[in-house]
Amino acid sequence: MLHKWPNIFVLLKIEYQFYKINKIFEINNYHFINVQSAAPEQNPPPAQENVTAVNSIQIATSSEISENEIDPTDPISFFTQREAEYMESFVDVPVNDVPEPKIKEPLKIRIEEILRVQQNNCLTKLTNLTCKDFRDLLHLYFNTLEHNHYKHTIVSLESKLLITLTWLKHSGSFKDLGAQFGIKKTHTRAIVMDIINKIGLKIGEDFVKWRPYIRWDESEKSAEYPGMLGALDATVQEIGRAKDQNLYYSGKHKMCCVKVQCFVSPKGRLLHFSKPIRGKRHDFRLFKKTKNLISILKAEKERMMAEIETEPCLLADLGYQGINDIIPWAKIPFKRQRNTELTDDQKEYNRKLSSGRIIVENYFSRLKRYWRVIGGKWPLKIKGDLIFYQHTFAICAGLTNKLLCRRPLRRGAERWDDNMDENSMAYNYQESVSEDDSENSY
Repeated sequence: MLHKWPNIFVLLKIEYQFYKINKIFEINNYHFINVQSAAPEQNPPPAQENVTAVNSIQIATSSEISENEIDPTDPISFFTQREAEYMESFVDVPVNDVPEPKIKEPLKIRIEEILRVQQNNCLTKLTNLTCKDFRDLLHLYFNTLEHNHYKHTIVSLESKLLITLTWLKHSGSFKDLGAQFGIKKTHTRAIVMDIINKIGLKIGEDFVKWRPYIRWDESEKSAEYPGMLGALDATVQEIGRAKDQNLYYSGKHKMCCVKVQCFVSPKGRLLHFSKPIRGKRHDFRLFKKTKNLISILKAEKERMMAEIETEPCLLADLGYQGINDIIPWAKIPFKRQRNTELTDDQKEYNRKLSSGRIIVENYFSRLKRYWRVIGGKWPLKIKGDLIFYQHTFAICAGLTNKLLCRRPLRRGAERWDDNMDENSMAYNYQESVSEDDSENSY
């Protein structure tokens, strides 16, 4: 801010000029008064005596001024005197002691202590993860988390990951979460945003993978529907009222929401999920825009017919009417027409289909029960690109798949991760939707 102040030497120079002018006027005035007072009232002396008197008065006056005042014709003496006066003004000023630096208090919840003592119950209540799961997660993404991390801060990488997972599980405000750990609201928000943006999609890519049907064990397959690849459905989440609420308002659910489509295996493992879209859009329209899933399903049929001569099967609900034009072997329930009733065979078919398709609803229930940030109302303001929501859903879906290894929805999915191999097809986020979908224009 020094550049906003005028130069001190310029100020002194200006002050000196005014001082010089004032002193000249004072001296001339002083000479004039003394000359008038020294002049005789009657019979003035000769001219030579008057000159001598005036000279003596001028000499005396100049000597008095030199003793008490600064010579206006000498700038060196002027600046010397001003400097001396300036230094004397600081003689009686008290010297303030240097304040002691503030010692930052450690966090109220210390993950290092939890991991050292192996407090699995405490960590599970905070994050749904055990100490081993937390260490594995930190080890996998340590290099990514370490990027742009200040090493000498009281909030370590472990603490940042703990804060983020706690927010995902319990949701709530950043103010309450920060108070729980002993940091400010803005710092808490910055930590959560940074960690999710860094590792959200990576966790989704690593734990949500498409696995070819020919590599499944018999325990992983459906007994009711041979060749069943999984069930397809979309889930919605309520959001706050947006400015352009007509794009997010769902007439079916009577609220502003966002929608994500998921494809779940017969035993409850997530195989694919789409990017989030605005809740106004229909389920089948979302499916048509998910080009990557359609190409995977078509390739899966060709592989199954060539190697095991079995036609695949896909289960969906009435929201996907018209899917048979794209995927002929997809199964959807019969819809009752106006003024007609379904036959007993059609009702039995719908009951059996609903029983097989319920696995995707079970997955949604487990996902939203584990992570309240997805299960409840979205706690943040929604943005048009939905990028942060996509990262948040990806990390929750990936961690849910990891937790399902310990508590699967159906028997037969316990060893899913052990059966993964290099030939497994990882979910490609770049090809999951068409180019038009990248702007969420549908």
